[in-house]
Amino acid sequence: AIEEAIFLSEYASKVEMFVRSGQLRASKAMQDKLACTRNIEVHYQTTVKDVYGDKVGSDHASPVRGVLVQNVETLEDRKVPLRGLFYACGHKPNTLLLQGSPVKLVKGGYVMVTPGTAETSMPGIFSAGDVMDARFRQAVTAAGSGCVAAMTCERWLISEGLAREWHSECDVAGQGREVEVDDLDDHLLNESKETFDLSSTRHHGTYAFTRLRKESQKPVLVKFISPNCGPCQILQPIISNVVDDFNDSIHYVEVDITESPDIASDLDVSGTPTVKLMREGIVLDSVQGVRGPSVYRDLIETALRGFTPLKR
Repeated sequence: AIEEAIFLSEYASKVEMFVRSGQLRASKAMQDKLACTRNIEVHYQTTVKDVYGDKVGSDHASPVRGVLVQNVETLEDRKVPLRGLFYACGHKPNTLLLQGSPVKLVKGGYVMVTPGTAETSMPGIFSAGDVMDARFRQAVTAAGSGCVAAMTCERWLISEGLAREWHSECDVAGQGREVEVDDLDDHLLNESKETFDLSSTRHHGTYAFTRLRKESQKPVLVKFISPNCGPCQILQPIISNVVDDFNDSIHYVEVDITESPDIASDLDVSGTPTVKLMREGIVLDSVQGVRGPSVYRDLIETALRGFTPLKR
């Protein structure tokens, strides 16, 4: 609060500072700096009860005209004229959503992390910034911890088989292109009338999707992707493993929405990755974003339990 008051004193003719207790808890150096700032008046044992003012005018100037304050000891109310109000009531980490979760919190509500890392008590959950830093709470330290958390998260995803690394290779023309490190032979090219095989499980492209939508006697799992979609890359190994589990019972096709905008529009695909389960050309269910493998398995198992191919 003292830092904010001193900052405001450079722009305002006078700054009124209301302190709920009878003393300041800031460092002696900060208190001395406050005392030397002549246009700041400190009101101890005072709380703000209400704000009064005018309606917002056409000039959009501040409608605030003052505040109603109360002395916490005498309970006496009084008005203090001013044109703006700023709150700086200490620090409270925004971790309410984690209470009662496997992510452990420490005193004050801060997220507990392994010292020197961004790892929390729950695998796959990482913490950064002021929610885990009860000591410094500065923008520069928050940015640094955010970088640590991002790098740790990326390495964890790769170690768990939920993401794949990509490197650059030079093609014949000498231009860099991204290729996947593993499973290069599994990359599917867009199929055509000559290459499409209905007996195969895995397919790729608009032509394959159109044929499967009309001809498949099995549930069809469709994954909609787009270029440079990071979550699509994360989802790839998850979906691939699920498809392996149902290899002979379903068809799987991958569709790039930039190559097939009409299909994406027709099936209400607004973002990538999106996975849709179809049967006889009808969408049974849809999942957006990246989910765990059990979500996609449940979709397929539900469809298989109630699936009876239509007679053609």
